[in-house]
Amino acid sequence: MAGAPCPSGRAPVEGGVPWRRRLAVALTAASFAGSSAWEMTRKVHPFADLSNGFFTDHFSHMNDARHFPRAGVRQWTTPLARMEPRLTPAERAALPPDVVDCPDGCLFHVDGWPAQKPMQQSWPTLTRFYPPGDLLLFAPMAALYHFTPIRAATVNRLLVILCLAFAHAAIFAILVRVDGPLGALCALLGASVLIHWSLEGFYDASIVLPLLLCDAFLAAGLGASAFLAFAVAMLLHFRALYYVPWGLAAALLAFRGRASLRRPEQVKIAAGALCLALSAGTLALALPGLLGYPLQLNPLFLRTVTLDRAALLEGAALLVATTAVFVWERSPLDAGLVAWLALVLTQVRQNYSWYSMALVPWLCAPARKPAVRIARLAVFAFLAVRVHDDSLWPRWIAQVLL
Repeated sequence: MAGAPCPSGRAPVEGGVPWRRRLAVALTAASFAGSSAWEMTRKVHPFADLSNGFFTDHFSHMNDARHFPRAGVRQWTTPLARMEPRLTPAERAALPPDVVDCPDGCLFHVDGWPAQKPMQQSWPTLTRFYPPGDLLLFAPMAALYHFTPIRAATVNRLLVILCLAFAHAAIFAILVRVDGPLGALCALLGASVLIHWSLEGFYDASIVLPLLLCDAFLAAGLGASAFLAFAVAMLLHFRALYYVPWGLAAALLAFRGRASLRRPEQVKIAAGALCLALSAGTLALALPGLLGYPLQLNPLFLRTVTLDRAALLEGAALLVATTAVFVWERSPLDAGLVAWLALVLTQVRQNYSWYSMALVPWLCAPARKPAVRIARLAVFAFLAVRVHDDSLWPRWIAQVLL
């Protein structure tokens, strides 16, 4: 597949320039070491999130991994509150001080589990909306917590550091492909978003690296590798659905070169198909729960009386303007992606500030034309600020300094 035409119209960007790679290594290592050391040494709520006891995703994912051997496919069809009993008052009284309940009641008894380490999962009245990859990512921490004497407060810090590791793997991939001042600005914005929400315990940064690899493989004309990278992202998080146009471009590239596919490329396509099948299967199981999600409705969601018409009109105008830029600059993959995002974000019910993490791969992917980069920045800014209610200015740094 080497040398096959790139469907996006992009040119490969050199990521192996020695000085750039050394600088990327130094910046990434310094950021990861500093943020990890700060997380492990600061005084903090047992949850260990940046907001000091507000966010619970990191330990919920870990406990999902602990519970999966017992729950099986019910993970995606049945809320935890219907699978396990809540702790009795006597069981609560015997808990260590760092095993803290959530406002919605997240502590449950599981037969055979250590009494000092009960099931702890937020949103227990809802099914889980994550593909199987999240269980794989958190399984090592789940085993460490379940089978050793490590305390909940300590493992929660380690879980935040795990999320920071996902973020910094992505940041390194972004830095080695920075393509000018605008690219550096996008890298700075993307890194801020990734570090902020990873410090809160969100693992969404895990999809950024495979999606950046997908983009790089597309630019190099490597369809099978791009397809596998997209499929891995889909296995890790459903919000990789934002990048379906990249996945389709990868599949088309592989299909065009099917006559000359070698054994390694065939294996990549088969592995990618398996990842997509697992992701699609669990999405189908979780879909009834997703469609019934009652809170935090997306302001662009068309099928609701709470639709923000002003935001919808602004988004429509931005869609027309940026699509025109992408078409003019002969970047059809960008045009397809912004149109796909418009479709997805008017149909998805829920919306939270950390959803801006899923936009980082597109924001930070190399762009040959400055106009394309500026158009991506405009879309990112609109969605982050107007739709996801996430500030472009890194206000979270004030929380670190407090």
